[in-house]
Amino acid sequence: MKSAVRRWQLYPAQEAVAERLASHLSVSPLVGQILLNRQIRSLSHAAQFVTPEDQPCDALPDDMMRPAVDLITTAIRDKQRILVYGDYDVDGMTSTSMMIQSLRRVGANIQFYLPHRFTDGYGLTTQVIPTLQQGNYSLLITLDCGITNVKEIAAIREQTGVTVIVVDHHTIPDVVPDAHAIINPKYLSPEDPRTMMCTAGIVFHLLGALRKLGNLDINVDSYSDLAALGTIADVVPLVGENRRIVAAGLPSLSARSRLGIRKLLEVAGFERPFVTPRDVGFVIAPRLNAAGRLDSAMRGVNLLISEDDPAAEEMAKVLNRMNEDRQQIGQSMLQEAMAQVADDVETESVLVVRGRNWHAGVIGITASRLVEAHSRPVVIIAEDDEVGRGSARTIGSVNIYELLKKCQDRFIKFGGHKEAAGFSILPENIADFKLELQAAAKAQIDANDLLPILKIDAEVAPGLLNLELAEALERLAPFGQGNPPPVFYCNTLRPVEFKKVGTGDHLKVRFVDPSGKVVVDAIGFGLGQKLDVCHQDQMELAFTVEINHWRGMRTPQLQLLDIR
Repeated sequence: MKSAVRRWQLYPAQEAVAERLASHLSVSPLVGQILLNRQIRSLSHAAQFVTPEDQPCDALPDDMMRPAVDLITTAIRDKQRILVYGDYDVDGMTSTSMMIQSLRRVGANIQFYLPHRFTDGYGLTTQVIPTLQQGNYSLLITLDCGITNVKEIAAIREQTGVTVIVVDHHTIPDVVPDAHAIINPKYLSPEDPRTMMCTAGIVFHLLGALRKLGNLDINVDSYSDLAALGTIADVVPLVGENRRIVAAGLPSLSARSRLGIRKLLEVAGFERPFVTPRDVGFVIAPRLNAAGRLDSAMRGVNLLISEDDPAAEEMAKVLNRMNEDRQQIGQSMLQEAMAQVADDVETESVLVVRGRNWHAGVIGITASRLVEAHSRPVVIIAEDDEVGRGSARTIGSVNIYELLKKCQDRFIKFGGHKEAAGFSILPENIADFKLELQAAAKAQIDANDLLPILKIDAEVAPGLLNLELAEALERLAPFGQGNPPPVFYCNTLRPVEFKKVGTGDHLKVRFVDPSGKVVVDAIGFGLGQKLDVCHQDQMELAFTVEINHWRGMRTPQLQLLDIR
């Protein structure tokens, strides 16, 4: 898999301001510059940023929480049956797990249901009505869905008489459902960073409100690991309250205090003592998501709430096998898709591929890999006799949602945002849709739009690439969406040892500075094809700096992002 050509953008140096900021915080001027690059301008904001674990919870307003708290506490007091209806991704699984486990521990008669991707489809559906009727449920709580389900909630209320609470973080539509209570941080001011919370964070706040306003004996902190897991996996910006939630939950994830998480890490062969957001994204979340992609997300919730050691171990093994199956399915689909787009790569600004009996649960991941391979927006459609299910991913500055919107008359259903979108379409309309989309793309997209941007925080001298810098940068963690690891530039290092590693996709290099006094190792994931560049006398590097743990030793290591 080749790496995309990228535009490098170096943030302007603000030495004087960075030094003043660094002096007040007792950090290096380089860290001060990075804080400025993150749009942190005040001392109070900077202090909060570098100590997120020490910040108090920025709870959602009581008036937003109270209606739901009153309904839930009444249902528990009156022994009413409660059904939690979550989404089938990690945000939905963690949110559901928190609600189920916490409310069961205070005596609630509560069950849960997560929709099946293929039999139920996305979001709340009226197919839940028989379950509500047969189970004699009185309260329905939707998690990570519901805010757009106006017709569904109207039908559910009419046919079952249940009370409905919607807990969601998606954009609020012009017409909202007639629910008895709605918790959605999008009702706050757009400038409020809490608007960027995912449902796991909202539910974590709801547990706090149930304790504070409802006088329920809930140990809120015991769910910090699930709140962090859902927040990282949903790729929301790690700023403000999201950042505090993740910083507070990572130690619990690292301690493996939850049985299901511990078993999942064990079957994955994960042995490092600390769990980082990257580990969540590459180790934990894919295994949980595999359940929702290939089978039922109910498996993920059952694992996260399990307190039975043998059962949890078996469930973790099943999810691990599902993830392996998902990878194999994805690899096979990717090969077929690569063959399809071979003739379009040089001529088209957006790539469209289709396949009969492709697995709809894997097309999004496959689209992302095609984007990486060809630096083009990609649309993948899995079709059968009745319908085609499409998933789209983008690159650079191309807004894939707006591009697809030009063809929305051809869709049965359509939704998404700038980076990703999905739709369903009749098979007989796919060919015309492809022609229409590619014509629109040619008219709208130029070559620069397709180049991803690599933002570089600062140029550094080789002498700074040491353990002290790597440790200083950890003050800016946790890293993730909205707070990426700092990226640096250097053009005075030269390679003295280099080779491909792994399956040949990755590059391992040892660099030395002109004086010969600075020697530093580097790894470049996905940069194996740039081995030839290492034969040049001079090269430019873009990289992050991290601490490599090996046999009890801690050494600085560069993670190469690009070489030229």
